[in-house]
Amino acid sequence: MANEIRSGMIVHSKDGERLGKVVQVERESLTIEKGFFFPTDYICARANVQSVNGEDIVIRLTKAELETGAGMSGAGTSTGAGSFGSEERVGATDRLSQPRQESRSKGQQEDVRIPLAQEELEVQKRQRKAGAVRVTKNVVTEQKQVTVPVVREEVRVERVPASAASTADGRFENQSTTVPVMEEEVVVSKRPVLREEVRISKEAHLEQRQVNESVRRETAEVEEDTDDDGTYRAVKDDGTPSHL
Repeated sequence: MANEIRSGMIVHSKDGERLGKVVQVERESLTIEKGFFFPTDYICARANVQSVNGEDIVIRLTKAELETGAGMSGAGTSTGAGSFGSEERVGATDRLSQPRQESRSKGQQEDVRIPLAQEELEVQKRQRKAGAVRVTKNVVTEQKQVTVPVVREEVRVERVPASAASTADGRFENQSTTVPVMEEEVVVSKRPVLREEVRISKEAHLEQRQVNESVRRETAEVEEDTDDDGTYRAVKDDGTPSHL
């Protein structure tokens, strides 16, 4: 597992806090860069490495224990060639376990990108019934009067002297003559005719409708610790780089 440790791997404390990345690997220790914007390095013994999983390293210490100088407390006790002696190890522990500020060489820069997400409204439309129109036909009975001219015959009886050309046949007998008298009678019949139509049409109109909905977005608040005392103060977000 020791051979798997290399520069650039991410170191986490035993309680899951991200401590930084490995910037230097030595035989019995590794140097951990602390922080994103204000690098401060810490020394941790290889013996305090609990597990290595891909690019992640988990140590047996918390961040607070590492800051108090417990990073080298798990170093081996071997005094063979290439290892620390007991007296040398004590001195190295006092010297290496303390955090040290390390200036970067000119032109060296580290960018840490923190994504900030926000919600966007996705508007869709669907058809729904807004109302209805109903047309009902009813039969209404009404009286209508129509004036119709009719022809009616009348009987007029006149007595006039007989003409000279008329002669009697000499027979005398009872005789009756019937003359029909005619008149026109009004006969009413009905037939349906198309009077008018009721036409219903629909027309679509475009209108603007306001939709109000709550959305969430992430913001970033940048704070810095300038005294290494655990007290952070807000950094003015004016776009100017901050340097310790």
